[in-house]
Amino acid sequence: MNILRKKRSNKKKVSKKERVKQNLKKVLLSLSVIAICVFLLDLYRTVSELEIMRVREIEIRGNNHLSEEVLLNITDLKRNNILKINLEDMRVKFLKSPWIKEAVIRRELPGTIRVHLVERIPEAIIDYSDSFYLVDGEGVIIERVKDRGRYPLPVISGVDLGESRLGEKSHSKGLSEGLTLVRFLGQKGLGIDDIELVAKNPDELTVNLSGRQIKVGSGNYQEKFNRLNEIDRELKRRGVLASSIDLRFTGKVIVIPMAGGRL
Repeated sequence: MNILRKKRSNKKKVSKKERVKQNLKKVLLSLSVIAICVFLLDLYRTVSELEIMRVREIEIRGNNHLSEEVLLNITDLKRNNILKINLEDMRVKFLKSPWIKEAVIRRELPGTIRVHLVERIPEAIIDYSDSFYLVDGEGVIIERVKDRGRYPLPVISGVDLGESRLGEKSHSKGLSEGLTLVRFLGQKGLGIDDIELVAKNPDELTVNLSGRQIKVGSGNYQEKFNRLNEIDRELKRRGVLASSIDLRFTGKVIVIPMAGGRL
């Protein structure tokens, strides 16, 4: 007990005058912070009213399909003060367009806004419910089109888009597999604009190629088309025209000749 009393007695007592000084310093510090904030706010307001800080140039790059006029209408960007423009809000507005995959926006003082866009690239046309839709390689529905002839792309039918909306990715497994096959055929240098696929589901994936129905199914495309080349050589040797060739089964090919089909 004596030790505890001794320890307490060693604590330095702060006088009332010193406490007043400490509190005064805190008050002065708070007032200084407030004064700096007010000064900076006033400075911002002054700068924001300067004519030189108004947006003078809007540079947009990466837009191949969408015109600059359309893009400016999307963002409703006006030539206001550059400091008052919310870049993230502007980016979100750009991304609402089904055509735009990504947008990077930055400001360069005193008066330039630079926009770099990455547009979606259509890889196929979906024939669905008496309408045609552009779709990119990720399965995102880009746009409904009236004239499919404007786009030299493969046509995919049999896909159920369901409740998919423009700008959204379709969850159809048949479409996903169909797009994979489209990319494979494109890598092989085939004229994909003449290709039509039926992609109701992956296991029944069918491609209409050179007037023939080729049942491909899902996966192993290289091996299946190697078999197709072999069977084509054999059919040519025999002088047979095929209306349908089924490559879906390992180790065998099912060929249905055309009625009276001879070379």
